[in-house]
Amino acid sequence: MTPEFSRSTAPGQATDDAFVALVQAHHPIISRVVRYYADEHADRDDLRQEILGQLWRAFPGFAGRAKLSTWVYRVALNVAISQHRRRRRDDARLVQPVDGALDQVSVDTPDHDERRAALDRFLTSLGEFDRALLLLYLADHTHQEIAESLGITATNASTRLSRIKARFKQATLTSGQEEHDGSR
Repeated sequence: MTPEFSRSTAPGQATDDAFVALVQAHHPIISRVVRYYADEHADRDDLRQEILGQLWRAFPGFAGRAKLSTWVYRVALNVAISQHRRRRRDDARLVQPVDGALDQVSVDTPDHDERRAALDRFLTSLGEFDRALLLLYLADHTHQEIAESLGITATNASTRLSRIKARFKQATLTSGQEEHDGSR
């Protein structure tokens, strides 16, 4: 469980120590977004820096209306999506997540590894909005928190998640059938 930030200074007056604590407590969120929105090492470094810069600029205005983790996700996703769109416009190429982006996750069994690989492939196939939605869901955010982060209603978040889950189920069934057919 990630500890929530408690502001020791007056609202709107961010301190260096408080910001460092925020980044340390929510580093996994930032890393997860970076892994799925940038494919090359240099791009990941740039995106991480942009996210940290935007968090620093927005930090004094954090009013506590949402959980801090939800706010960090929203800022990180907004920066990542903006950078993704800018790059697509600038280079006319899509930024795809790095192959094996889940390589930092410990793997217990071959079956676990296969499921992680299937999820990774599925995430890379999603559009930027659905990818953000699923990342928030996988990070155990409630539908309401997801809705707040993405600027949609909780009902819309729930509906979209149901559709994404159905697509994932279909994709894994199709993939399993192809593997079975190919092994004959």
